[in-house]
Amino acid sequence: MLTIIQRIGWTWLTLLLCFWASWLTLAQVNFGYPLWHDYAGIGDHIERYAPLNLYRKGFEETSAETRYQLFADIVKAIHHHGEGLEKLYYETPQYRVALLRPAEIVHLKDVAHLISILQTAALYGLIIWLLWTGFMIYRHRYPSSKQLLTAGTLGALGLLVPILIWGPETVFYQLHIWIFPEQHQWFFYYQESLMSTMMKAPDLFGYIFVCLMVVTTGLFILVHPLLRRLSQRHQR
Repeated sequence: MLTIIQRIGWTWLTLLLCFWASWLTLAQVNFGYPLWHDYAGIGDHIERYAPLNLYRKGFEETSAETRYQLFADIVKAIHHHGEGLEKLYYETPQYRVALLRPAEIVHLKDVAHLISILQTAALYGLIIWLLWTGFMIYRHRYPSSKQLLTAGTLGALGLLVPILIWGPETVFYQLHIWIFPEQHQWFFYYQESLMSTMMKAPDLFGYIFVCLMVVTTGLFILVHPLLRRLSQRHQR
């Protein structure tokens, strides 16, 4: 019984590490923002709400390439402790304007801090996983395909069930309440935040989550035959 629990625990750790690897992979392509901007209505959303912004003007006049770059700069900043957020500007024929307001910068630095914590946790998790995997291969206790499938399915359901019950928007907001400091603003109306407008929040995060799950599943599927082959070589 203990061996089964250990194997399931290893599988869940593998799944979490695959999820983090998928995050880092998608971050390299800025989570597909150009695709979502052009084909998921974000561009039209900016055209509608940017003129209504109470604090920033002219963002609707920016090019798509400018928006791609600004989003890429935000992605880079949140993976480097929030460095450079204050320096993000956009230009129009009439304006040169700082993209982010102070409250938005604080929130993105909170995000950067969270990512830094998760990065450290993932590093420790990877070390544990390598030692655990080596032990299982050495002792010939590698999980069966059925155990991997069962644990992977349970892990996926653990993520999907709350979303299906309460809805993605409710889950998204509740996570923000739990994670971020109570005194820091994290909800921004489109009329007060170009950050929220250019991301069409929370819609963009839904697209990103789907991509993360697809890439995570692909990585998880690839890990199994690779380690199975290593296990078989060790048995020889």
